[in-house]
Amino acid sequence: VLYIALGLTVLGGLVRSGATLGMRDPMLVFPQVLFNVTVVWLSFTIVETSRGVALLWLSLIVVYDMRRLPLRQVIQTTGLAIFLVTATVFIIWYFDYAEENLPSLLLGVGFVVVSLPALIAVSAQARVLRKRQLSNKEELARNLALLQKLAVCDHLTGLYNRRHMFELLA
Repeated sequence: VLYIALGLTVLGGLVRSGATLGMRDPMLVFPQVLFNVTVVWLSFTIVETSRGVALLWLSLIVVYDMRRLPLRQVIQTTGLAIFLVTATVFIIWYFDYAEENLPSLLLGVGFVVVSLPALIAVSAQARVLRKRQLSNKEELARNLALLQKLAVCDHLTGLYNRRHMFELLA
C-alpha cells in the first residue's frame, strides 16, 4: 500500500506540476507502465490468491499501453514482466514457500511467457495498420484539397471559374 501510494503521489505530482512538460514523454507513460507492472508483480508475490488474476493484469497492462508506447518500450515492459514473474516462481519453488502448487505456478508462467510476446506481435501489426491509416488520411486530405482547387479553378488558365466568381461576388 505504501509503494502504491508513494508511486501514485510521485508520478501524479510530477505530471500535475507541469515539471514534465519539456520532456519527450510529458505524461510519463513508460514510467507509469513500469510502475503498474511492479504493482501487479508485488500482488503476484505477496498475495497467493491473486496470482491468477495478476497474470491477467500483466496482459491487460501490455494490451492497454501497446499503442501509447514505442515498440522498444513495449518489449522492455514485457521482458520485465516475464523476468519478474519467472524469478518469483523460481524463488517460491526453490524455498518452497507455503507448499505452493508448482504446476499451477508453472502454468501461469507459461501463460505469461506465451501471451505477452504474442501481444507484442499484435502490437506490431496494430502499429503498421495505424501508420497506414494515418498515411491514407493524409493522402485523402491532399486529394480533397486538390479536388476543391480543381472545382473552383479553370484547368487551362488557372483562374477562378465563373461559378466560383459568382459565389465570391455574392
